[in-house]
Amino acid sequence: MMSRVYKIGRDERNDIVLNHPSIADFHAEVYVDPNQNCFFTDLRTHFGSSLNGKKLPYRDWETDRKSVV
Repeated sequence: MMSRVYKIGRDERNDIVLNHPSIADFHAEVYVDPNQNCFFTDLRTHFGSSLNGKKLPYRDWETDRKSVV
């Protein structure tokens, strides 16, 4: 199985479009690796992102992936 990145945001070019004022045009990505593990990355947005009700801290892009499974 191949890996895949799903882009999330308000812009219509995203894979998942969320029309809400707290969502940036290009807000986040979900990376699915070849083993079907999922990882979430906030794209350094103004409001940030929450996972399971907890605000995610900002970090370098390469280390900012958070497991969502």
